[in-house]
Amino acid sequence: MNTIYNPDRDISDYYIDTISNWIAENGEVLVVIRALYGGRDYALLKSKDDLTKLIEVCREGADIIAIRGNPLIYKGEVTETFINEAYDEMSDKKEYLYIIACPEKDNDPRLFGEEGYTEKTLKQDLSDHMGELVFLGPCPNYMDKDSENLISASKGGIDGPR
Repeated sequence: MNTIYNPDRDISDYYIDTISNWIAENGEVLVVIRALYGGRDYALLKSKDDLTKLIEVCREGADIIAIRGNPLIYKGEVTETFINEAYDEMSDKKEYLYIIACPEKDNDPRLFGEEGYTEKTLKQDLSDHMGELVFLGPCPNYMDKDSENLISASKGGIDGPR
């Protein structure tokens, strides 16, 4: 599996300005980071500095996908009550995304998260994080093409299998 350099996919001033404008407009932006050859991380960016830090810590070839606003509408400490309420609220959604609200490393805005199917795994996934602060919501379709609500770039302009 090969990678290629695609200058149109590299991080640009337009990309950074667009995300910065979305942060100013909505207070935060959800980001999905897709690494070359697999693996995903997430971030909730609240400033241009957060975006700069994120770009710095991502590896070459990481696809950094920003989603306007934050579709993760439920926030709270994971308790039995939170799990049951989240399950009830999400029951009409097919897929979910949750992320742990605290970064694992200082100066690294990437957050752990997982996607799943509501009826099959939501309760178990959340119960694995009892006592932790999480964000949860319908899984956004980050595989869509860039649009007025989604923008993506590949660090270094490197494209390849993800």
